[in-house]
Amino acid sequence: MKIAIAFISYNQSSFKYLPFFLPSLKKALDNLDIDYRLLALDNSDNFNANKTYIEDFFKKNNLTEKSNIFSLGFNSGFARGFNFLIRKAIDFDCDLFMAINPDVVLDENSIFELVRAFKSKSKEERVSSVGPKILNWDFVNDKKTDIIDSLGIGMSFSHHFFDIRQGEEDNTNFYKENVFGISGAAVIYNLEALKEVAFDDGNSLEFFDELMFMYKEDVDLAYRLNLANWNSFLVPDSIIYHDRSLSTQSYNFLSLIFGKKTSFRSWSYLNQMIIFLKFRKINFSFKIKFFSFLRLFLIFFYGLFFNFSQIKKLIYLFPEVEKRRKNLKIKENCVNKIESLIKNT
Repeated sequence: MKIAIAFISYNQSSFKYLPFFLPSLKKALDNLDIDYRLLALDNSDNFNANKTYIEDFFKKNNLTEKSNIFSLGFNSGFARGFNFLIRKAIDFDCDLFMAINPDVVLDENSIFELVRAFKSKSKEERVSSVGPKILNWDFVNDKKTDIIDSLGIGMSFSHHFFDIRQGEEDNTNFYKENVFGISGAAVIYNLEALKEVAFDDGNSLEFFDELMFMYKEDVDLAYRLNLANWNSFLVPDSIIYHDRSLSTQSYNFLSLIFGKKTSFRSWSYLNQMIIFLKFRKINFSFKIKFFSFLRLFLIFFYGLFFNFSQIKKLIYLFPEVEKRRKNLKIKENCVNKIESLIKNT
């Protein structure tokens, strides 16, 4: 078994984290008992410090032969950037792919515990992803806290997606092994599962939906994996600490109006609408259809008054959304499985 561990850096926003992230990653790699490949993509615009720092760190820590650093020359965003890295992982004959943000610090056994959990599952469990318990990292004070950042991705009856128990103090009673999905801040994917649900655009496979520049790509992928009857598991013995300051908070209707920077709010809005359109014909129960329609109605009218540019963009993208909707792999009993995950969140 072989794992690719991949991260994307971007301008000064990532640079400040590298002195914390990279040493913690090195310690976690030292405890791994399987072969690995490190893949880094720098999305910076006219900013070379990230790539130089990463190259120097890899060299000083004897990681150069086991790593690759790429630059596309432009900001490709999360989905397109990680798709590029996933294809590289496949080229390196990897079985697993870990996507991780550089705004985290890892416990030294975090990756080991995730891999061990994956290996312990049977083929019948169809494991698509495993994820750690993610706790809040107070970056300003360099303090690891017991406040939950994510125990996996949850979904409500109205298609509200959220990080499970975010903002609450850690409690073992909160842990649910089988979850709707895993946060893109730190997740290990089974490449076999990703290949099954990927969208073929005629030139290459899209694992994350490249219509989504940033935000909700992990939700969309989790949704597609669930429809294909793949499962995601929380591994609370694996712990990673995340600084949430540069990331979107859980998506709710009020956050559209009052939360996030303007560009982040627009991306979140557009991607939520893409998800509604892509999965609108899934045969859910009346309760889910009713509350989802009500939420869609509210969000759509929000867009008409506050984000009309994204409504126009959504209309322009609709043919591409339809291509992806028709490409969905929908297995028998997937709806019952998703509804049971909603009830048990």
